[in-house]
Amino acid sequence: MGRMLEALRHVETTTSQAEAPPVPAASGPQLQVIPADEPDEEMPYIEVGGKGKAVEGSPSVLAAPARAPALAPHGPLTVAFQPCRPAPAPHMAAEVIAYHQPEHVVSKQYRALLGQILTEAADKAGCVLLFTALAPAAGASTALLNLAASACTALARAVVVVDTNLRRPGLAARVGLPAAPGLSDLLAGSAALEQVVRATAQERLHVLTAGSAPVRAAALSAEAVRWVIAWLRQRFDLVFLDGPVWEGGSELDALVGAADRVLLVLEQADTDRPEVRAASRAIAGMGGQLGGLIVTG
Repeated sequence: MGRMLEALRHVETTTSQAEAPPVPAASGPQLQVIPADEPDEEMPYIEVGGKGKAVEGSPSVLAAPARAPALAPHGPLTVAFQPCRPAPAPHMAAEVIAYHQPEHVVSKQYRALLGQILTEAADKAGCVLLFTALAPAAGASTALLNLAASACTALARAVVVVDTNLRRPGLAARVGLPAAPGLSDLLAGSAALEQVVRATAQERLHVLTAGSAPVRAAALSAEAVRWVIAWLRQRFDLVFLDGPVWEGGSELDALVGAADRVLLVLEQADTDRPEVRAASRAIAGMGGQLGGLIVTG
């Protein structure tokens, strides 16, 4: 019985080996498995642990260069706030009533006076008006600024006022602008026209101040005045020249010749003085035309 059982087991073993299909020979690339306990060379590895466990790596991994440069350690970023104080806005002097109180009775008088002046001056585009006082403190600058403000508000004209009184300039303080750069800086070659013509608090009103360069009044040559005024004529409806006090000197020659009309400002007590007729004849002799008298006070 024992021999029979042993013989059956031998037959089953032989039969199973005979029925198993033959294993085909390996062809093409093969995957070679290297036992971990007998490696031919080091196998790179990285061991990642759980929370709180350090990360370990093989020597080859640790020696490999980083793909991207590491950020240098730095402290927290800081932000500093520097307050910026706005530049003071230009302001008009209190005597410019047409700006501060357009409906004041005096403002209405200036508007009516402006209408008469522009009618006499033919009210053409780029009209140039020269204001000169018969005597100091006659109020020529005050009358000029009120007329300029009236032209800007009532007639919506673009007006530029030029301080040509290089001996005693005072227009900059009245409109709240720095004295420089201005006309003398332009004539000295230290500033351009685009720099010296500046806006004021009054809409549509620009000012070319006298400036601060050491330029004598005689520097207002006919050629320089014509060049400046020609540039202003093309850009503004009205050009008001705040001239020096009338003394009959040669410093007014260039201004009178470049203006369309000359307006002589004087006080009521001076209307009958012989200097008025003398000024009228002198203006005509310079090639200018007296547009009228503006009586103040």
